Amino acid sequence: MNTEYNGWTNYETWSIALNLGNKETLYNLAREFVRQSKEQCWAEDPKAHCLGVNLYDDFFDYADLANSTNPELVAWSSPCLDREALRETLIELFEH
Repeated sequence: MNTEYNGWTNYETWSIALNLGNKETLYNLAREFVRQSKEQCWAEDPKAHCLGVNLYDDFFDYADLANSTNPELVAWSSPCLDREALRETLIELFEH
C-alpha cells in the first residue's frame, strides 16, 4: 500500500505521524528526544546542522520501537515510511 494518503506519502507514513502527534507518551518522548539530540549535537559543534536525515530512525531506536507496530499494525521501522516527512514531524512536535 504505497499511494498518497491524506496529504502524506502513503498510509504508513500518515499512520506513524498521527501516532507521534496524538499519543501523549510518544509525543512527550519525541519532544524530549529532539531536545536531547539538539543539545548533544550543539555541544559537540555549535555550528553544526543538527537533526539530520537519520533523526526518525534514531528516534525509533531511542524509543525501543524497532521491532514493534503502532495500533494500526504499521511497523515503526517499515521501509515504506517517508523518513524525511517523519523527521520534519519530529522537529515540528518539538517546536510547538
